[in-house]
Amino acid sequence: MLENKATLSILHSAYAPKINGYLKTGNQLVSYYATGNPSEPNYTALGGADDWGITDDNQWNCGATGANVVQDLPTPDASQPGLAKSPFTATCAQATNHNIVGRPNLFNAITSVGLTWRTYSESMNPGQDFRTDSVADAAVTAQDNVYAPGTLAGNATAIGNAALTLPMPAGLYKTKHHPGMAYQNVRSAPEWKYSNRTMGDGQWDANLKNSTDYVIPANYDYDQLGTDLASGNVGNLNFLVPDQCDDMHSISVTGTVPGGAAGTASDCTGVANNVPTATGGAIITRGDNYVDFTVKRIQASPLWQNPQKRVAIVLMFDEGNATFNAKSPSVMNSCCGWSPANNTDCQSDQAERGRLLDGRYHHHQLHQRQSRPRRKYLRHPDQPGQRAQGRVGQRRLQPLLVRAHAARHVPTGRPRCRCLLHEPLEVHGGLRRYQHPEPAGICR
Repeated sequence: MLENKATLSILHSAYAPKINGYLKTGNQLVSYYATGNPSEPNYTALGGADDWGITDDNQWNCGATGANVVQDLPTPDASQPGLAKSPFTATCAQATNHNIVGRPNLFNAITSVGLTWRTYSESMNPGQDFRTDSVADAAVTAQDNVYAPGTLAGNATAIGNAALTLPMPAGLYKTKHHPGMAYQNVRSAPEWKYSNRTMGDGQWDANLKNSTDYVIPANYDYDQLGTDLASGNVGNLNFLVPDQCDDMHSISVTGTVPGGAAGTASDCTGVANNVPTATGGAIITRGDNYVDFTVKRIQASPLWQNPQKRVAIVLMFDEGNATFNAKSPSVMNSCCGWSPANNTDCQSDQAERGRLLDGRYHHHQLHQRQSRPRRKYLRHPDQPGQRAQGRVGQRRLQPLLVRAHAARHVPTGRPRCRCLLHEPLEVHGGLRRYQHPEPAGICR
């Protein structure tokens, strides 16, 4: 999962040569759409085929009252033993509910048929609760990344300062970037702690052992992804979530050089979601390098090398430059026109390897494709008598295929697409799909 870049900022960019290499060798979904900005609705849609009316990045307990009250108590706030530095707020008054209770989702559906899932997240504080954001830790430091000439969009001179020491900043790990975080049924599931794991090779990983923010558990694994790739203990479905520097999102990262002068990290400063390819930015190259490292270590694993296994890699951005204007809901450039709590969806058939897929795709659609059972029927545990149509499992769309796509910016108007809207057509994993042929005013 990468962050906040439209296709027009990545495709053919000299700042992202490795991602562009994967785009050429795999399949590219050239019309893939986010729900719109910001992040949390997109990740929530990936986890449950709906954003449930969420339009902001607020905490998962915001607006959680009545039937939506938080059930996985206590919440991970600073009043709890061992969590004195937690930034989580115990109460969050807001009109829109962010704690989705009793709704079907991909995680529960997978578990209900004996399959497994994992979410691997980079740069968490050792010993932190997965349900809260990471915090700054002055005891964990790293040196600035330096890009030699020719390694960052043809730079003529080195970029970065090897003498700059950077303390670990707050917010490298964010709960808003977890596809299952908003779902009460997921956070309360027995496999929740077991299935949330670390992903290594972060800039600060080498010194995470020095962390003082929380008590570090015995035998803490700083790179469970690496361990699981070696042993084969990954899930049937795995979300890999880099930190907010490696995913191209950006946060403030500052430090000092010998003598005390302040400096800023070379490659975590943000650029616009639709930044021109000619302008680019070091953070894009940083994310490009992290993608390449991660893909290569997956491909080097016994799991990938085993021809009897069915494996695929999907490289995606949570959002590009799609928008929603609450004051002018008719002005949208997401697929079919994103409207909170009244979402539509786009569908298209898969193509053979090596092709540009120009059918309209959406975060909700990706969820539905993951929810089609192979040999077994997926059903939501709250709906035991309802069988899903189609097939899923540990499946790949093409043999050993890297699939890569970015959320696409639509400059004007709305794209042509088939909309799934309002009228029940079929159920996938307890998730109802809705179809309406070209409803007037939404899809044309």
